Amino acid sequence: MTLAENLACLLEESSSLDERRPKSRMALKRSFELRIKKRVKEQSRNGIYQGLMERVIATPETLKDAYSCIRLNSNVEKSVNYHNICFDSLAEELSNGSFNVGANTSTISTKGARKEVLVLPNIKLKVVQEAIRIVLEVIYRPYFSKISHGCRSGRGEATALKYIKKEISSSDWWFTMHVYKKMNVCILAKLISLMEEKLEDPILYAIIQSMV
Repeated sequence: MTLAENLACLLEESSSLDERRPKSRMALKRSFELRIKKRVKEQSRNGIYQGLMERVIATPETLKDAYSCIRLNSNVEKSVNYHNICFDSLAEELSNGSFNVGANTSTISTKGARKEVLVLPNIKLKVVQEAIRIVLEVIYRPYFSKISHGCRSGRGEATALKYIKKEISSSDWWFTMHVYKKMNVCILAKLISLMEEKLEDPILYAIIQSMV
């Protein structure tokens, strides 16, 4: 065999070994995100994205990939749909506007006559939010500041604190800020007006407003 043939055989063996080697959770999550991001980029026309809710987010494939990302973040078994979500039905709910963004609630009894409402996590809402997060990151990540850590893949409280410890030493950085549970209507309107420069999707904006 020639040298070229020997090298070709080595490359084939190396590729087959890579395919058999199990991927890490981070690598798997990245692969699911990349599949969603590819669908988003296909909807770009002259730098403007249109109809992402209908053509990308409200599809069984994207919702399933978003659910997989959530499971990988939670260290849940990768191959099991624990919540028995029907992604086709969820996609249909999003498409026809019947999706409920509220949390699941249950009334529980306590000592005495007083009752309290227990708020349970809504896994369908979490899936939709994760799908929206990944989609919006494709469009706006190039504009994010390097100190922006909120809801970004691979970044969280720990990396934010590390940046603060390393970069921020002046006491002038510290100030008082009042945090409210509900976002101010004017702030949300301004945010959406800025988003409209790159994204034309009234349906997506409506569901974001309902979530807030």
